Amino acid sequence: MLNTQELPVIGTLYFQAMKFMSAFHLSEYQILEARSINDFLKLTPSKDDIVYLSSHGLSIDFNAVYFAFEKMKNLDCVFILWFYHKHINLLPMPKRWILTGEHFRKMPTVNEHIESWNIQKNLSNYVPMTFASAVYPDNIGKHKRNEILKASFVGAPYQIEWCRALSFPNSGVHIQYTPPFINEETRLSIYLSSVVSLGFHSENNAKNSVLVERVFEGLSLGNVVISDNPVCEEATDGNVKYVSSIEDVASQIDKYWNDPIARATLQNSGMNWCKNNGTYAHLSQLFIAKVKEI
Repeated sequence: MLNTQELPVIGTLYFQAMKFMSAFHLSEYQILEARSINDFLKLTPSKDDIVYLSSHGLSIDFNAVYFAFEKMKNLDCVFILWFYHKHINLLPMPKRWILTGEHFRKMPTVNEHIESWNIQKNLSNYVPMTFASAVYPDNIGKHKRNEILKASFVGAPYQIEWCRALSFPNSGVHIQYTPPFINEETRLSIYLSSVVSLGFHSENNAKNSVLVERVFEGLSLGNVVISDNPVCEEATDGNVKYVSSIEDVASQIDKYWNDPIARATLQNSGMNWCKNNGTYAHLSQLFIAKVKEI
């Protein structure tokens, strides 16, 4: 991954990108993070190498990004380009590249992403960045769980009114907004202590039919997962339950807290589905296949 002054990977995208790339270990790739273009070029990338680039730098200094691309355009490696949709005709593009971005499972309704949808649907070298779980498939079902919470949410402050209504004293519901970010051990312990994982989304992600990581993390760690994203059931073969109101949320939490048979049935089904479909290990194979193709 390039994470340089010209081509920074900013905010939560950095964490997501690192989880995505970690899955390439399973295919015997070495994971490196270059902090300058010159350091990257000294690595003499080969045709078998894959390089991840974020588009954050475009809104900071387009010229700096342009000159960085100019230095890299003749390399034989494959570049994964995160949301470069509007710039593939404006930059000195490398010889081999894969365009990617959030996985719109249906045509998005947010205007800026409709244009991206129209661009990517006509490109043979587009692979969607389907958010997933970083848990390796062989490790799913092996985590020790201690279900002392009815439900929990970890992430940016989405569905604030719902979360406020759920998390009164002694409710058994834990809401952990981030940032400030917490360490990975603490974050995972919240999932593993909860029966239900609340897979809430930003308004734009719900409108764009983008399922975020917390949905798949919850499945892989053995939670019952409920979500406010209308595509959640279709995308997971019914292993995530859709909720459209605070009444729905409360009802689902009570159901799976009070019915251990229904809880275990959905937990096991969700883990099995995720083990076969919902991890970055699966996604990495799609990118590797495209690398070989181009």
